[in-house]
Amino acid sequence: MKVGIATFQWSDNYGAVLQVYALQSYLEKKGHLVQIIDFRPKPSVSVMKKILAKTPQGCIRKWEAYYKEVLFENFRNKCLKRTSKTFSFVQELKSLADKYDLMITGSDQVWNPRWISQYEGLKELYFLSFAGKNTKRISYAASFGHAETSTMEKRWQKIIGENLEKFDAISVREASGVGIVRGLSGRTDAAHVVDPTLLLSRDDYNRLVGQANYSEAYAFSYILHGLDRDVENVLQGLSDTLDLTILKCNIKKTGIHKCYTLPSPVCWLNRIKNADFMVTNSFHGVVFCLIFHTPFIALLIEGEMGAMNARIVDLLKAVGLEHWVFFTRDSVSQGLFQKERNWRKVDQKISLLRSNSIRFLEHQGV
Repeated sequence: MKVGIATFQWSDNYGAVLQVYALQSYLEKKGHLVQIIDFRPKPSVSVMKKILAKTPQGCIRKWEAYYKEVLFENFRNKCLKRTSKTFSFVQELKSLADKYDLMITGSDQVWNPRWISQYEGLKELYFLSFAGKNTKRISYAASFGHAETSTMEKRWQKIIGENLEKFDAISVREASGVGIVRGLSGRTDAAHVVDPTLLLSRDDYNRLVGQANYSEAYAFSYILHGLDRDVENVLQGLSDTLDLTILKCNIKKTGIHKCYTLPSPVCWLNRIKNADFMVTNSFHGVVFCLIFHTPFIALLIEGEMGAMNARIVDLLKAVGLEHWVFFTRDSVSQGLFQKERNWRKVDQKISLLRSNSIRFLEHQGV
């Protein structure tokens, strides 16, 4: 079967590129011919504009962003099977109308109004409105980035509801998504499945990352949305308790710890795999801690973006580790850093969740 995937593959985000890599890999294992729709809504900019600014500090920030862009594009070129043509406009997508037997949208927050309203064409792309009548349309582990419909604008509730009605089958990543689908479209057939990254095993990722040697014990801090300063107390307690060097996933020099890194997607996985501990507010950071058996603390986001916490909370409840979730304002007992995790039990629960998710895909012919 020829399968097309529409997702956030163009984003320079570790979770975004690894989740589509995982879905692609799973489908290829099943013998399908897979292509990722290379849709890029951002306007093309020359390299000089990407690295030059009016001030030295501005140039440094731009160089860092460009360096990260190169790292991610190298990963895409090496690991992702994308369409030969890069699409930037909705009208161009019409050429793909009946090119695939099956189109999949997801995973990640492909149905989050916050993200798909930022660029023209994303709504049409992630609701597969360009697919022809001979193409089956499903979602796999799609996420709304909201725990309930009340936090969505009324306009978007209507748009999403109308588009959900057109899918042949729907699966969502968060348990709350099942209720959102029902509330917006009236559909009662939405399935709750795991993120694509959990469709692959630890052995699959070990083959991707290979071996890496680290000379000292370390904790890895991966904090999104510029909230690094909010976790300094947690990192200090962790460093004092376990005597670990703190590695941060950025270049910015903030706070008390001065060891920084900006890894490629593969090196990012290696950092998690080999860490003695991880502190993160990233859903995919948590996912790979579970896969690699890396002890961790998951920090929740407060304020307007807190609606995205559901994905972390749901996952950790499902594997029995919800007591490792904290708000940054919470006091984290240093004894928690040393507490053992029952990884065998976690693996068993993930295996069951994976089996249920694979069953959904098999029912769709994949």
